[in-house]
Amino acid sequence: MNQLKSQVKDIGVGTKFCMHFWAVPKASWPGGLPPAAADALVPDHQLVDMELRGGATVDSEAYYIVDQVVPREVLGKGLQSLEIYVMNSTRLALPATAQGNPAGAAGSGGGDGGGALEALTDTAHGARGAAATVQGHGT
Repeated sequence: MNQLKSQVKDIGVGTKFCMHFWAVPKASWPGGLPPAAADALVPDHQLVDMELRGGATVDSEAYYIVDQVVPREVLGKGLQSLEIYVMNSTRLALPATAQGNPAGAAGSGGGDGGGALEALTDTAHGARGAAATVQGHGT
């Protein structure tokens, strides 16, 4: 019976905002990107902004960062996918003793009054891919 009282049911909801890019090795294009991709090159000031949002450092010395509007086959060999993201989620931990009693208060039906609700909010941010040198996580 004590095992049933200690069970927890998690309920959660969250959102994720992502931006996707190509990380093109500069060694593949030492003279600069082909004309079909040059307009999609992400400028340095936008990279700094993405690094601040994503909590990661993008290796712009080794890679050209290009918007994925450019087809992969235009960019040659060694291409990597890069994702910058910000994610927010909230989880509610509902102890088994409070499941029949949402407020966990004694006398309101089904619970023994010993349960408490716990809400956990998590914000994570980072970058995934070969060009991302550090991945960050929030609180």
